[in-house]
Amino acid sequence: HDIALADDFVVPSRDQLSIALTDTGVTWGPGPFAEPASQLLKRYATDVSDTLARYDALVVEVQRSTERFVITHGEPHRANTIDTAAGVVLIDWDTTLLAPPERDLWMLLDEDPLIAEQYTARTGVAVEPEVVQFYRLWWDLCEIALYTAEFRAAHLDSADTAAAWRGLCTYLDPARWKT
Repeated sequence: HDIALADDFVVPSRDQLSIALTDTGVTWGPGPFAEPASQLLKRYATDVSDTLARYDALVVEVQRSTERFVITHGEPHRANTIDTAAGVVLIDWDTTLLAPPERDLWMLLDEDPLIAEQYTARTGVAVEPEVVQFYRLWWDLCEIALYTAEFRAAHLDSADTAAAWRGLCTYLDPARWKT
């Protein structure tokens, strides 16, 4: 039997992001988005560093509430659902972890804030707004770190790298991290 692992709250490719934030003399790429990405990160380097430190402090707080951990899907958006005769079911469980319920709820709450009330009514567990914000922050930091790693490596101009550039521009916005 497979056992779900507990969320370790690691930001993937954080090491690449940390290097990029501290070693500003290293050339990125080669690739068409290397220099623009480097300059964009440099512009927000202090904000990103401060946000990483805030994230680390929040991890300590979230880890103190392991009694709230449940089995979570990790990506419960519409593309991971199918309609069956029994109703809608979640598919693609490769990101399953034991974690606070907000791991699955934060993205859904953006679509429908009433989900928090419905979740509490059905489970008796209150949705904690600060943990919802924590997972929003985790998502943004993951996106920034992954895009940074992509642009620090050799890359080509493609539809995927153009989408990654737009993603980096979207997520590398300190206004998103203010709570």
